[in-house]
Amino acid sequence: MHILRHISNNQLTLFLNR
Repeated sequence: MHILRHISNNQLTLFLNR
């Protein structure tokens, strides 16, 4: 389980979505 990676991806998505 790569939760850390998932969170990082989510952060990037939010940043780009902003």
